[in-house]
Amino acid sequence: MMTIEQFAEKMATSLKQSNPDINVSIPRMRYALAGLINVGLVLALTGGLGAITGSAAGALTAMAAFVLLRTFSGGYHVKSLELCVIVSTLLFVLIPMVPFPDKYTAFLTVLVALIVAIRSPVPHESNRIPAASYPFLKAISIMVVCSNLFIGSAVIALAFAAQAILLIPSKGGEPT
Repeated sequence: MMTIEQFAEKMATSLKQSNPDINVSIPRMRYALAGLINVGLVLALTGGLGAITGSAAGALTAMAAFVLLRTFSGGYHVKSLELCVIVSTLLFVLIPMVPFPDKYTAFLTVLVALIVAIRSPVPHESNRIPAASYPFLKAISIMVVCSNLFIGSAVIALAFAAQAILLIPSKGGEPT
């Protein structure tokens, strides 16, 4: 079976061969295509499995909340795109099924805001974001989490909590 990276490599090579004037290298195209394939698969599988389980809106809400916070806070990754697709899809589909009492939503949101305030952002060594921007990213991350104090969604609180866990260093993970 072909991996996402192998498929992206094949697509990038084919694109470059069919149009040699493309001013983008094969490795850059492969990286971009692999990311798009990963996101597309997670979105399609989350929506599809969410629909099958009757929780498509909740699953897509969990995905959107997770991705929004992750954009600003960074976080650790699993080692392969295939594992990312599986873990992310299962996480987003299962979050709306967690019986989480609404009365604890604000508490969890504040707890997550504290974790985000302490641990974010978690930059990847290959990012091009200047360190001077980190306080700004931290502030945005905290505001994103605190927005749930007004929204009051248990699904969003759980998605934010899952993302906050990925801010905590672990063996073998890679930051974004």
